Amino acid sequence: MILEEMTTLDIKFGETEGKREFSTQENLLNMFFKDEYQRYIESFLNGDKRYIYGLKGTGKSSLLKYLENKAVKKNIKTMYISYKDFREEADVINSFKDELKNTEDKDMYSLTFWRWYILSLVSNEFLSESSYNPKNLIYYSKVKFFKVLSKVLDLMTEFSYGKEDNIINVKLGNQNNTLVKWENTTADRIRELENSIKKNLSEKAIIFIDELELSTLSSSYEMDSILIKNLIKATRKINNLSSNLHVVLAVRSEVINSITASGDEINKELEDFGYEIEWHRRKFDIHHPLIKMFIQKIRYSMIKFIKNQNLNSNLINKVNSLSIEEIWYRWFPSKISNTSTPEFILQNTWLRPRDLSRLFRIMQNYCNQNDNTFKQRSYEEAIKKVGEDSWKEIAEELLSKYVGKDIEKIRDVFEKVQVLFLKDDFV
Repeated sequence: MILEEMTTLDIKFGETEGKREFSTQENLLNMFFKDEYQRYIESFLNGDKRYIYGLKGTGKSSLLKYLENKAVKKNIKTMYISYKDFREEADVINSFKDELKNTEDKDMYSLTFWRWYILSLVSNEFLSESSYNPKNLIYYSKVKFFKVLSKVLDLMTEFSYGKEDNIINVKLGNQNNTLVKWENTTADRIRELENSIKKNLSEKAIIFIDELELSTLSSSYEMDSILIKNLIKATRKINNLSSNLHVVLAVRSEVINSITASGDEINKELEDFGYEIEWHRRKFDIHHPLIKMFIQKIRYSMIKFIKNQNLNSNLINKVNSLSIEEIWYRWFPSKISNTSTPEFILQNTWLRPRDLSRLFRIMQNYCNQNDNTFKQRSYEEAIKKVGEDSWKEIAEELLSKYVGKDIEKIRDVFEKVQVLFLKDDFV
């Protein structure tokens, strides 16, 4: 057995949040499922693809961070905005709710904000001061709330530049705080900014917008739907503005379903410019991409263990030469409950990277300190805990549409109602 002294606790199975896991340059360089994405990378960097969509935990944020890293290596200017971070600013969100209540055309109000804000951000950061009129920026808006919202978003936006070995991330601050009177209408100012970008943006720039997800609070659900729907609409226009500028968005599937249900056509846009992340395959075996992904994590952990323990460096070459079967069965038994281990693990998840990461990390909690393989007991205990944690996550999402007692009834359907049931079982 290779690296017999290495234990199950030495394996790094990663974070449940991709944005956290791939926040370091080292982890990005060793991204564990980049091979699955590789054929789409250039499409996103050149603007042929614009949307990454999929269910929660499928790897959207991971791909977005990887794309950002690849863009920086190519000396492409980038911005990274997290919608989730913006939504968690309680004071701003409450103010926005109040503004929407008093606005007749909520869609036009939020669409105007997003178009104007993104154009202002691009002009302010990527154009020279002489190539646009600063007074056209949203920071000079007569709409007080537009100014406040822009300042909050600015503080959350990351601007990246540099070369492969010198990546820099900085937080943007609002550079235009002086309020002045300006006579142009909002539409005129937006149009002038668009024309300035068309004429003067000479270098490639990409804006990455992550975590477009609906609030789990029913009080914020409608507002999120309006904001996200019109953010997507705004980026459609901006993506057709200049060959040097485009926006890439990571969107949750339920957001797309919500937008479609409201009567807005987005499916054609996704078909032409989107990439859906999903991990369903016909065969549940060791060659399934999710299993191969975690084999890569184990291989990476083994190499890191060799380096940290100052072991013979020849062992690194040996680990790199091991087949996926040799890596897997170094740590796992061939079968669990008369089912091949890869199949057993995949059957007990919803086939998302987050599910497997959670399962393996919980399994580690049930290992003894000196275990150098995973035992049957760790699976049996972990499966129960994974079910509980997964239900908590689902229940949080259901809160956007259902109250507590209704969610408990839904849980009863899953846990108590038999395959063959009577109508009275639901009463």
